[in-house]
Amino acid sequence: TLYDGRDLKMARFSTADILDGLPNIGMLWPGGAIGYTGGGFIQYNRNSFVSYKASVNALNVNAYKRRTFPYRFTASPVTNFTIDQQGNRRNYYHSFSTSVQTAELSVTRHLTSNQLKEGQASKWVSGWTAGLGALYFMPYAVQSVNTSTQPYKWYLFNIRDIKRNLRSAGTAGQNTIEGMAKYNSLALMVSTGFTISYLRPTWRFTGEIKGNMTSTDYLDDFGRGTYFGGDFNSWSESVPEYTFTDPLSGEERSFSISNLSIAGSQGGSRAQNYLPDGFWQIQFSLSKDIDGDHLEKYYEPLILSNVEKIKEWWFQQRGEKGASNIWEAGSWLGAAFYDGRDLRYKKSLGILPMPTNIELSQGLYIQKNSYERYSWNIGMHAANMSYARTQTPLQLASGRNILSYNNDPNSAAVRVRPRSFNFFTRTSSLESNIYYHFRDYELPEGKKFRLIPSFGLGLGVMNYTPYREVRGLDVGNPAFLRWKRAKSHYVDLRDVGSEGQHILPNGRAYGKWAGLYNASFQLSMHTSKWIYKAEIKSNMTTTDYLDDFGRGAWYGGNYAMWGDVLDVSYFNTNTGEEVPLTADQVSDIPSDFNLFTPRATNNLMDGYLQFHIGLSKRF
Repeated sequence: TLYDGRDLKMARFSTADILDGLPNIGMLWPGGAIGYTGGGFIQYNRNSFVSYKASVNALNVNAYKRRTFPYRFTASPVTNFTIDQQGNRRNYYHSFSTSVQTAELSVTRHLTSNQLKEGQASKWVSGWTAGLGALYFMPYAVQSVNTSTQPYKWYLFNIRDIKRNLRSAGTAGQNTIEGMAKYNSLALMVSTGFTISYLRPTWRFTGEIKGNMTSTDYLDDFGRGTYFGGDFNSWSESVPEYTFTDPLSGEERSFSISNLSIAGSQGGSRAQNYLPDGFWQIQFSLSKDIDGDHLEKYYEPLILSNVEKIKEWWFQQRGEKGASNIWEAGSWLGAAFYDGRDLRYKKSLGILPMPTNIELSQGLYIQKNSYERYSWNIGMHAANMSYARTQTPLQLASGRNILSYNNDPNSAAVRVRPRSFNFFTRTSSLESNIYYHFRDYELPEGKKFRLIPSFGLGLGVMNYTPYREVRGLDVGNPAFLRWKRAKSHYVDLRDVGSEGQHILPNGRAYGKWAGLYNASFQLSMHTSKWIYKAEIKSNMTTTDYLDDFGRGAWYGGNYAMWGDVLDVSYFNTNTGEEVPLTADQVSDIPSDFNLFTPRATNNLMDGYLQFHIGLSKRF
């Protein structure tokens, strides 16, 4: 295995370092980041060109280890470039060793026939693979200790690795910051790769190179956020007392806290990209062909005895097939609001969260009602959401202040007002939904109307852009019906870089596209000509930046440097000039606010709720 070096950068060298006169070409040096992988599988060769495989694997993903299988003394460092709490650029080295167990289903498309011809003794077969699976992982810090005074007595075993759990250590302040959640040890994974097999009549030898992408950013215990939650002293006091027995002296020694994180009290911002972790695998396998299906006698009676029951149940659930007017076209109009996950709402009576703003939501769709109980649709939607915005269709409440987490527990709490991190996000999406109707989806003969409840699930893709409302300006007279008003300007928050995207060494803006999945409940009233609908829908996305508010440091940890590179302005229609905006206008914060206070304290993506009324017609 090989760590993909997405959060922590691996060492690189130039070909010119090997031999003078060679072109100066930069190359990756994976030493110290190579681990093992092993497992077992069963494969079903459906035909000559398609195979399905189920596999279980145990593997190790690591970086900057002194002893790493199958090499030794290859501990080239992996590095995080950041800005520390004094505003200085820092290069922090890190090490980790993560044990991973996976279960995966994959399909292989062979590029040539996956069979030997009659009389053929052997052949080579290549192919592409794609897979989907789940994994359990646990990252560890490693401290190497000597087990022998005689160097190189054994190639790998005169050094022993002492491992301590990094998830328990809470290196981003998970153990000390109120409300901050630890990351999950379970994740999903997708993979793709290339295989080449050497076939013999009853066995085969296969080589494979495969890239794996997971749904977690913590294979390396290194996600977005700040070192120790901005408070090294509190974190160091909260770390479990890790000790070990020295193999040579027999003495009880402390596991060095620097092995958990070398950043020390200077701290800084952690990962600066928005991608989950991954790893590469190079695998070799030897497998034996099994003649016939040895399991058929066990599963065939079970399947045959129940398949008719399953078919009958399915026919009952879906209802009769539609004969006419199976298509439906309609529109939605309603409201949407942010779900208040990263930026918190005040609570009414201490129980019910009160959204700060209600925004508009609308959409168009076309739906196919193939069966009485099941429907499928595809639609285009536009929904807005906001927080602590003043120029809004409906403002209900103000949000909650954010408190600064200070190193000095005796100092007064410093608060940032909601207006300093207000946002207004415009989204558009293409969605597809399936619905189960609890009653037959039609108007019975002789009835004037009928109410039908339905439950839906959907997937989609969305485009989004968050803005900040900058108030107290003289923009001039706005154009007719424009959403930008005379006394305020909405600045694109990607241009602002609220987490220091424009000043951090590896910083980059988050994307404009995200995935979307939802669950909804509908109540439809059918009449002879029209269908009237009401809907409530909960949407979850694959981005943490609908609110421009993720787990990074405030302004990359340096408000002054962030303000110096800020390049946003508004157009004054009275003067005909672009007027620059200052840091205080875009986001004013107290001077003694700890910029390494965690922003988001959960590991969840953003979402929003929608309430709609709709009108449609069948044809």
